[in-house]
Amino acid sequence: MKHPTSAVIYFIIFKISMGLAKYHFIEKNDLEDKFPIPCDTIQQCEEFGLNAFKCVDNVCVCKDKMCEEPTIEVVVTKIGKDCKESLECKIEQSFCNEKGKCDCITNTVASEDKRKCLNVSYLIGSFCQENAQCASLNGICKEGKCGCPEDMHISKGICFKTVMLGLPCKKDEECSHTEFSNCKSHVCVCNQDYVKSKTDLKCLLKSQNFSSSCTEDIQCLSSFGLGSICDNGLCLCTELHQYKASINKCVLDARLGEQCSSHTDCHQPGRGESRLECFLGVCKCKSDYFEDEGYCIFNSSVSSISFGLRIHIKCCTMNISFLLILFFCSRTYSQSNFERLESFYYCKYDSDCDENSFCFGNDINNLGRCRCKENFILLERNRTVFECLAVAEGIDSPCTKDLQCQVNLRTPAVCSETENVCKCGHGAHLAEDKKCYRRIALGERCGSSYNCLLGDGTYGWCYVGYCSCKANYHPSEDGQRCIPSVPLGKTCVASESCIHTAANCYGGICKCVAGYIENDNNTVCLKAANKIGDSCAENSQCSAYITDAFCLKEVCSCRSAHHGYGNECVPDAYLGNRCTHSKECILSPEFQFSVHCQGGVCACVEGVTSENEYGCVIVPNSSAKVYFAHLLVVLGLIFVGYN
Repeated sequence: MKHPTSAVIYFIIFKISMGLAKYHFIEKNDLEDKFPIPCDTIQQCEEFGLNAFKCVDNVCVCKDKMCEEPTIEVVVTKIGKDCKESLECKIEQSFCNEKGKCDCITNTVASEDKRKCLNVSYLIGSFCQENAQCASLNGICKEGKCGCPEDMHISKGICFKTVMLGLPCKKDEECSHTEFSNCKSHVCVCNQDYVKSKTDLKCLLKSQNFSSSCTEDIQCLSSFGLGSICDNGLCLCTELHQYKASINKCVLDARLGEQCSSHTDCHQPGRGESRLECFLGVCKCKSDYFEDEGYCIFNSSVSSISFGLRIHIKCCTMNISFLLILFFCSRTYSQSNFERLESFYYCKYDSDCDENSFCFGNDINNLGRCRCKENFILLERNRTVFECLAVAEGIDSPCTKDLQCQVNLRTPAVCSETENVCKCGHGAHLAEDKKCYRRIALGERCGSSYNCLLGDGTYGWCYVGYCSCKANYHPSEDGQRCIPSVPLGKTCVASESCIHTAANCYGGICKCVAGYIENDNNTVCLKAANKIGDSCAENSQCSAYITDAFCLKEVCSCRSAHHGYGNECVPDAYLGNRCTHSKECILSPEFQFSVHCQGGVCACVEGVTSENEYGCVIVPNSSAKVYFAHLLVVLGLIFVGYN
């Protein structure tokens, strides 16, 4: 009998093994060889948990054919590690995939340390622990919720790269951070009925109807043309333009004395009903008005004259002692189009009008309307309230409203809110004529050459409605200047001066860049040919890089009995012909490895010939190969002799 202490030690070892493993069945007597458990009685074996054992010769042995053996269990606790079955993957929501690796189940993703399978998030704002959960949204995990990185935005529930207007893009969603935009021709642009704001940050709706609401001039310009402007939130025509519904555009007024085709073409400066009509193809004053210093002045009918004629009075030129005439003559002013505007406010006397205004057009029988005095401009609050403001003389003159500045400085002028003086507005400049003009880039639409202010302070030319460089000048590479155009062969100081796109300034002379050649007249850079068969217009294109080549029917060619090889024309040499170099035998590229010059004669290359029209063919044995080669040499000689 073994010592009881030994039995206890064996028992402890056995129990530890049992705690670390599970069981499977093995043949009888295997267990006691591995774990000899001492005993005196069968009860001791049973106390050890070995119910299928009996005590024989003081050792617990199997009493049946099969008994239990403790075996080590495989435990995998990291995604991506080897496994044989899913039970080995001791990670929640994991399984053993077909590649024998522990993997996360569908709709879950491995954590950064590969120790957990986390639920995939499918909504921006949903709960998360790590960035991997938000990957399907192109997002990141921020403060426990899926969101977009700083340079991305949400579109259709997921994150897309934020691309601003005018920049390259791949998908519409990349542009969607700017409302009403899309990706067209790989660039973010505004949708069809929208235009880009002056800050390039918004797409603004084009004004659909005249006098519709707006926030920037471009909304009006895109719909009604260059004669339109956004004025106090409404699309209106600018000074000396009128709206024509038939073409839905603001067109330049035909003024007094100018040609016209209909009454609607004629309009005097200022608001209100036109005082002009088209008479015999020329704009004239209507019958109720007479011309005075280029303006049509209202003339009321004088019914008190006995012969009942309507007298068209030109003030102060007729010696008529009627009170009416004297009154009217006192109302003659040489005012600009702004100054002559009448308010909606009716009057009988000057005292009925507000400060800096007087009653105009009144007589004994008719009421007049209040009009601003000379050098004052009308600011209508509404149909019953108006104000006459002093016209600002020029830049930096005091003001309270933009309108005061725009009389003498044009519409781009504004009244500075901080200084209360006249300035040129955003994107405008003070030109040489002391008026404000919007700055227009080269190639864009303009109304005056003063719009075309360049980066060096000079002016371009407004030609057919677009800012252009003057004759013998062209735009610089940055588009900010007009630089002298230097033709080929002339003195230059910089490459951008050379007018041809394929020319640079070399040694102070404009010359064509590598790969191009001057034409025969030395006026244009033509692309030089690299091989026989390239297109051409002049012989110099072919001969520049290909020896003995010339231009034939707009294709670079070699002269008769010659062919192209690399960058030269070489004599033709057929099989059996005399030669000095293999290139003479290679009549076309497919013969590159078929023939060569051997012993001064063109022959087939041994062992690497290929079947082709030239004559070298592969045959089963060398004798036959020699036979065919010689036969074709003879045929070649016959062919050459025939030609």
